[in-house]
Amino acid sequence: MTKAYEFRQAARDLEQLHREIAELDIDDERAWKKQLIDLRRRLQTQISSVGALVSKFSEFGVDRETARSFGNRFAAMRSKIALHQADWPAVAIDQKDPLYLESLANVRRANRDFADRIEEMVTIMERALHGSPQ
Repeated sequence: MTKAYEFRQAARDLEQLHREIAELDIDDERAWKKQLIDLRRRLQTQISSVGALVSKFSEFGVDRETARSFGNRFAAMRSKIALHQADWPAVAIDQKDPLYLESLANVRRANRDFADRIEEMVTIMERALHGSPQ
């Protein structure tokens, strides 16, 4: 398995967890919060997996500036998630609170910003790993 493929898969798994969180059925508040806690734990594990790969981009032959730029995008997403989870523990979430909804929207924007660049980064990695010109 190439590093580019490994990164693509890890990033897709991260995207899937984001979708699962967004699609939680909130009708049963107690069950929803329990599911959210479980998904948040899985999300943190997956963020760590992606982060380990992002931190090695320059080792994979990606130029330093591109690696730094993408690393910054990943760090921004990770930071937004961490702050959101710290400010909004699952047990304290009120789904109608405007401050919660604003925080959630900020996290989703950061997630999309990161996700929008995944395939671009995979292409850059593949070119770097296989010596193709960029």
